[in-house]
Amino acid sequence: MKQLVLLPLALAFTANAAMAANSADLRVTGTITPASCSIAMSGNTFDLGTLDAGKLTEPNRNPLPRTAPGTLTIQCDAPTQVAFKTHDNRRASIPTTLASTVFYYGLGFDAKNAPIGCYALVVLTPSIRVDGQEGNIKWSTTEGANWGINSINGLDNLSPYSEINEIYSLDAASNPNHLPPTPATSMSMDIAVDAYIEAVDTLDTTQEIAIDGSTTIELIYL
Repeated sequence: MKQLVLLPLALAFTANAAMAANSADLRVTGTITPASCSIAMSGNTFDLGTLDAGKLTEPNRNPLPRTAPGTLTIQCDAPTQVAFKTHDNRRASIPTTLASTVFYYGLGFDAKNAPIGCYALVVLTPSIRVDGQEGNIKWSTTEGANWGINSINGLDNLSPYSEINEIYSLDAASNPNHLPPTPATSMSMDIAVDAYIEAVDTLDTTQEIAIDGSTTIELIYL
């Protein structure tokens, strides 16, 4: 009787052991990270110098000499489609006398809260390089759905994003105007400042006026 009982138990254990060895699980893991890009501006302070109020004699607005340029660079660790937009941190100080504010940024207020003036960010388009080759600056007001190019006499102006929702990208000159920018790893361009001081009789010149323009350039991944 013991044999009749033990034999089925032995068979049962053998069968279970075989079933456990018929399969095994494995996992495949990892992480895919987006390409990383950085943006920087060399010479990011454009000093307009010390201005003599007595020499600012224009009745409406006093143009100042164009500043020396600074270089904007974008570096990525792999070819990447990127763009950027500008934010005027002194937008409230834009002079109300401007016929159009689309391409201008504010220079802050004087002691009596009068707008000091405005400035334009001027792209020197012959300086544009994309992966070491000649490039163009492209613009889009549709968040990258459509693109265009507009450069006049080797210059282009950057508009504050709050004005017309315009973003910009640097692209190889060989890429057609209407196409999205091609992925790149290295992009650069020179930017200068054209500044204007309001008519002196609108400002409080009884004390020193500190010019205070400030713009943030934001990198965007397309």
